[in-house]
Amino acid sequence: MNFLDINKILFTVLGYPMSYIEFFGVLANALCVWLVAKKKIATWPIGIIGAILFMVMFWQIQLYSDAIMQVYYVVTGFYGWYFWNKTKNDTNKDVYKFSSPTSIYMWAVLTISVAFGWGMFMSNAHTYLPSIFAYKAAFPYIDAGILVASFVANWLMIKKRIECWIYWVLIDIVSIYVYFAKGVVFTSILYFAFLIMASNGLRLWMKNRSPQEESF
Repeated sequence: MNFLDINKILFTVLGYPMSYIEFFGVLANALCVWLVAKKKIATWPIGIIGAILFMVMFWQIQLYSDAIMQVYYVVTGFYGWYFWNKTKNDTNKDVYKFSSPTSIYMWAVLTISVAFGWGMFMSNAHTYLPSIFAYKAAFPYIDAGILVASFVANWLMIKKRIECWIYWVLIDIVSIYVYFAKGVVFTSILYFAFLIMASNGLRLWMKNRSPQEESF
C-alpha cells in the first residue's frame, strides 16, 4: 500500500475521508510548531518529517508553490537544527529581538514583489513546463504569497526575530481558506491551530524580548 497517496484512506470521520499522508503530516507539523513556541530543538527533526509528508500531499492537489515550500522547510530544517544546537549553551540563546525598522520594511517589500512575480509564473507553469506541472496551479498568486512569506518567516525564526510570528499569523489566516477550499479540511483545521500557536509564540518571545534591534 502506498501510504503517500492522498487517496489511501486511514479512516473516515463525519463523512470526511482522512488519508494517511494528511493525518500523519498534520500531526508532525502540529508538534513542530508547538515545540518551536516552547523553544525546543526537537522542533527541527519533527518539522523535517512533516515537511516531507506535506510536500508530497500538496503536489498531488496542485498546490505546487506549497509543495516547493516544503523542500525549503526540509533544507532550513537541517540548518535550524544545526544553528539552534550550536547556540544551545549560549547565554544569550533566549534573547529574542525585532529587526530594525529598515530591515522589516525591506523584508515586506521583498516578500510582496517576489510573491507577485512567482505568482505570474505559476499561473502559467502548466503551459511552460507541462512535463513537470501536469495541471493548472490552484490559487497561483495566493499560493505564491504563502510560499514567499513562509520563506521569510522561517529565516527570521531561525535568527530568533520576533516579527517572524507576525508573518506566521498572516500566513495561517490565508492558509486556512486555501486548504479548506482545496478539500484538505483536516489541514485547514491544523492551520487554525497554527494561528493560535503563532499568537502564543509571539507572546512567549515578546516576554524574552531584548530592546536591542538588529539589521538581519
